[in-house]
Amino acid sequence: RAGICGRRALELTRSRLRSSFRAVLDMIVRSPFYSAYVHLPDPDAPTPPEIATNPRRMPFFKDCIGALDATQCTMFVEEGDDRKYRNHKGFLLQNVLAVAHFDMRFAYLLTGWEGSANDARVLRDARVGDFKIPKGKYYLADAGYGIHTGILPPYRGVRYHLKEWVAAKTGL
Repeated sequence: RAGICGRRALELTRSRLRSSFRAVLDMIVRSPFYSAYVHLPDPDAPTPPEIATNPRRMPFFKDCIGALDATQCTMFVEEGDDRKYRNHKGFLLQNVLAVAHFDMRFAYLLTGWEGSANDARVLRDARVGDFKIPKGKYYLADAGYGIHTGILPPYRGVRYHLKEWVAAKTGL
């Protein structure tokens, strides 16, 4: 009898967690939060000051308007839906695409993709939808996205070392 009560309590807890998580996601992707904190890129915006005032970045990244990446959030799903939300390590996850400008403000958020979806697939869905990259501008991304119009991943075959970035930043 104790096992049945414990299972019922766990089901209620999962149900409450699921509804709370959905409520938070709904709040993030709808107004007023979304319109206050998420700003789609302006094609006529000048080069961001973080690039324009840095001679190491200026001519090379003058058309770069930000960076994008996906993150995976742990979640609970209905029984039967769990297969598509399991990632390659077996965790139940949701893939969330986040795009940010250099001033650390979000330019775009896309939630709801199952954890088994790869980053490029999620980006493709965003671009078919309402995520538009102004002509002649681009976002920095990791190698999981590949080269596409408006997306610049690292050059394959070149190893980027943290020590080099630290030395460049400190001037050593």
